[in-house]
Amino acid sequence: GTLLKFLRYDGSRATQITSEKGKTKYVWNYTYTTNESGQWTRVAATLNGKPRLTITRTYH
Repeated sequence: GTLLKFLRYDGSRATQITSEKGKTKYVWNYTYTTNESGQWTRVAATLNGKPRLTITRTYH
């Protein structure tokens, strides 16, 4: 199985999550960009320091 640890938070958003599978450890870091209302508009995720995923969101 995989063990997840939610280590850091920015308000209610997790900013660092580690996972371990066997002897391999993965560190995910999340950076959030928010609008004036405090809603997130962009999330950038890195895995072990390398960019992996960027999500952008618009509100209507």
